Formats: sequence, structure tokens, C-alpha cells
Amino acid sequence: MNYHWNWGIFFEPNPMGTGTYLDMLLSGLALTLKTAVLAWIIALVFGSLIGVMRTLPSRAAYWFGFCWVEFFRNMPLLVQLFLWYFVLPELLPKAAGTWLKQLPNAPFWTAAIGVGLFIACGIAEVSVDRATRAMLPFVLVLVIGLVIIILVPEITLVLPRLFRLL
Repeated sequence: MNYHWNWGIFFEPNPMGTGTYLDMLLSGLALTLKTAVLAWIIALVFGSLIGVMRTLPSRAAYWFGFCWVEFFRNMPLLVQLFLWYFVLPELLPKAAGTWLKQLPNAPFWTAAIGVGLFIACGIAEVSVDRATRAMLPFVLVLVIGLVIIILVPEITLVLPRLFRLL
């Protein structure tokens, strides 16, 4: 197995003439990170709201949250993205559908919203009791560490002195 990797390909011009292959990869990475951050924000907001709705005493709020979670959890993400991008504009009134189709970066917004709403159902499923019980050991360790630092502030200088930074 005597293969020699050609790493220089990353610095050659890409076929579109807009830069190098490395530029294409880095712009794809940037777009992926932007999509992930926006999807994460959407998922956190909607997942928290739907999760709280599922704990309210109102039957309507509970059923809305329940149906939301079941709808988004039981449909594959790829199908949802297809529906958001191709079907939703056709179901909306003509003006809104046309606006949605001509939206700049429509695939970006579709992917971010679709992935965000898909992940939101996972966040909404986590009960507050279960999340609190899961976080409790970590919070206790943080509180104990804070109390130790407050009572014995010299302890914060042990590692810097050990590595002769002070």
C-alpha cells in the first residue's frame, strides 16, 4: 500500500473559478455551523415552550404539546425537510408561497428551521423532574467547590504555584 496523498489539491482552483477547493470546504463549514447554531436556537426555544406546555394543567396545552412531539418525532428528518422546502410553499396562499420560494438563501432557512423543529421535539420530551434529577449531582459538586473556595481562598493558588506560574 504505497499511496501518496495529493494534499496540494486543496490549493488548486475549483471548477467554478471562485477560489480554491479549500475555500469551498471552508465556506461549506461556515454554512454548516451557521445552520447548526440557528437550528440549536430554534430547538431550544420551541422545545422549551412545548415542554412547558406539556406540563401545564390545561388539557388543550398538553394535547398540543403531545401532538407536536409525536408529529415531529415520528417523521424522518429528510421527509420533514422535503415538506418544508417543496410542499409548504404550495400549501400557503399564492403570495406567501411565492415569497417563500424567492427568499434569499431559502435552502439555508429551510434546513435551519426544519432541523430546529425536529430537535425541539426531543427537548420537549425531557421532563423537568428528570432533567433536574440529572443535573443535581453536577450542581452539588459546583456548590461544594464554591464553598471550599470561599472558605479556603488560598486553594486557588495551589496549581499556579505547583507549575511555578506565580
